[in-house]
Amino acid sequence: MNILGIYKNYQIMPILQQHHLRTASVAKLISDNATIDVNCENIVKACLLHDMGNIVKFDLTYIPDAVEPEGLKYWQNVKEEFINKYGPDEHTATKKIIREITNDNEIHKLVESIGFSRSCNNLKINDYAKKICCYSDHRVTPFGISSLEERMQEGRKRFKRNKGDTCGKDHFEKYVDCMRELEKQIFKKCKIKAEDINDKTIKRVIVIVKEYDL
Repeated sequence: MNILGIYKNYQIMPILQQHHLRTASVAKLISDNATIDVNCENIVKACLLHDMGNIVKFDLTYIPDAVEPEGLKYWQNVKEEFINKYGPDEHTATKKIIREITNDNEIHKLVESIGFSRSCNNLKINDYAKKICCYSDHRVTPFGISSLEERMQEGRKRFKRNKGDTCGKDHFEKYVDCMRELEKQIFKKCKIKAEDINDKTIKRVIVIVKEYDL
């Protein structure tokens, strides 16, 4: 089924659809320009699915425009349905949903490599598909593509809001350092630079990833 059809079937919020499509587009742009062999198909598919269960953790009032035109009540009901079916943990929910969509274990492994807290592990391994998936997710904000440093700054603000000024700050900065090194690793094996990835350059790629079937 076409990825947009899957999003429709699972009632994935438009803002989350855009996040998936942008992440997959960043990953495809990197993969298409890699100087080493990587499975671009699986990388893109993993990025298109990596946050399928995230509505269970969303504060639906945080970005008011994100619930339109259906409205807050509609998406609150969808959130409750997801929690009832898949549980309250977004990672568990995502795993369950992806299992319903595909049995491809490689895609599942790539999805599991995505996450800020996985940056240091990905830095140490030789699997560039996992590195690309993890990194690509951290070039995307709710509003578009950003540099890694901009994304990390946005993450600091979110961390401070959720955790306070000091709790876990050193741990957070360790992951920031790993993400920076991960970026260096990736673009040493790539024909483009990190700054070549922006809203303009992924525009044509989004059109392509929207046509992916799973």
